Amino acid sequence: MATFNQRKEDWNKALENFKVALKLDSSPINPDPLGAANTSLTCAVILSKLNKYAESIDYAQACMGAIEEMGNIDKSVPLSVYKQQI
Repeated sequence: MATFNQRKEDWNKALENFKVALKLDSSPINPDPLGAANTSLTCAVILSKLNKYAESIDYAQACMGAIEEMGNIDKSVPLSVYKQQI
């Protein structure tokens, strides 16, 4: 339903549906950290389309935090060090 509303550009309904999906992805019963990060980033994009930039940044930062945690990225190490390893 969320992607259907996203295609119709009904951003408010899409955001509501993606927020529900994010709660399910973050559920302690069956956590999906990668799914939660992806859904969080999608929420950030939709919020920016709705001109809600402060909330959009919060969702984007949550996504980045989850990715850093999954990748065991040390925040004190410059990003350029990781780029050299690729």
